[in-house]
Amino acid sequence: MKDTDIDGKKMRIKCERGILLLILLVFLSRMFLLSQISLAHQGNISVLVRIDEIRYFVEAQKIFTFSGWQGGLWDVPLYPVLLGVLFKIFFPSYFLAVILNIILFSLGVGMLYALTSLVLNKVAAYCAAITMAFYPSLWMISLYPAAEPLVLFLLISTGYTLVKYYQSAERKYLISTAVLSGLLTLTKETFIFLPFIFILIILLKYGSKTKTALKDSLLLSLIYLLVLLPLLILNYGLNNKISLSYKVQRGIYIMKHFDLHAPERIVSAVNRDEVMYGRQTFLYCMKEKDIGTFLKNYFPKRMRFFFGTGTFGLMQALGQDITRLKSLLDRPGEFLRVLAQKGVGWVIFQCAALLMVGYVYFASLYALVVLLVKKKFKETAWLLLFVAYFLVAYVGLNNSRYLVPIVPLLAVLSSYLSSKIYCWIFKLRVV
Repeated sequence: MKDTDIDGKKMRIKCERGILLLILLVFLSRMFLLSQISLAHQGNISVLVRIDEIRYFVEAQKIFTFSGWQGGLWDVPLYPVLLGVLFKIFFPSYFLAVILNIILFSLGVGMLYALTSLVLNKVAAYCAAITMAFYPSLWMISLYPAAEPLVLFLLISTGYTLVKYYQSAERKYLISTAVLSGLLTLTKETFIFLPFIFILIILLKYGSKTKTALKDSLLLSLIYLLVLLPLLILNYGLNNKISLSYKVQRGIYIMKHFDLHAPERIVSAVNRDEVMYGRQTFLYCMKEKDIGTFLKNYFPKRMRFFFGTGTFGLMQALGQDITRLKSLLDRPGEFLRVLAQKGVGWVIFQCAALLMVGYVYFASLYALVVLLVKKKFKETAWLLLFVAYFLVAYVGLNNSRYLVPIVPLLAVLSSYLSSKIYCWIFKLRVV
């Protein structure tokens, strides 16, 4: 065996140990935070439970009963099913749900390392994993007993198999991508059209090889539909409607009874309250009179979406009163003064969190510019298309939790500059 082979093997073992330690660190840091939250509320973690978490918890307990499916679940069922299995093995508990999410998030960090290793290098992979592990808003999102950690794990795993397929053209990776895409859709309905982006990537990959591109696109589509088919059949059998969830049913119902040209006028409907809610949501999303005003106000009105640090959620979880702080968001100086009264640590956290978020955006933009300079136009277009997909999907929402699907992409993009800086400081050669 050559010395270079031995050195390469040692390097791989060292990297594997390093990422395992990082996954362990992520898990232990979340467990420590959970213990502090529990101590702050005398052993009660109900501060982590909001309306979505309650709904998942209730659905998980009735998911294996016939009556639980009558009328359709509000959500797509994968996360409630996962919780239901956990509750069957042990017992219904929000604490168990939080532990599950911490494990899923920790594994997601590991998968991001693997994904970044495929497209960049080991140093960048560490940078991407660390960015996701300690991204400010994800501290609390990884603890809330809701579907986001499962979404992150499945989304990153899907990206990994898609890249492996793109690099090797092996159909086993294409099949894995299709299955994982289906599981993603069974976790969050917003992923339902994501396979169309994958099909576009396949068509562009093969170019003039139209027959191979069409075969692989068809294979991806069929397997994706097969994953969704049992739920569609079940919902049709129980409710006489083909749909993924009651949430989707209600959306279709609202659109059928909604006059888009005169949103103030509600047309006849069996359930007027449902359509009234849809009217309010529609008006909130489209309150700007024209596209110019909409684009002008898009970023200023969604600062929390793009630059949310999770500070409020973290403070509230640790027993701090945030009522006054919420009213001072438009007055940064006064906000920091009141925040300092809670402890200088909170000021340090908020400033460090904003700096980190700002750096991640800057470094991501730098990576996109490098791609354009290197004339990697297809790759740039795919990345921007993915971002645009979720910006459109959540166009009317401004909470930082809805930015979750984009964070892994930002982590990968920003890792390019981070790895350059690291190697420059320590005078390392990128491998």
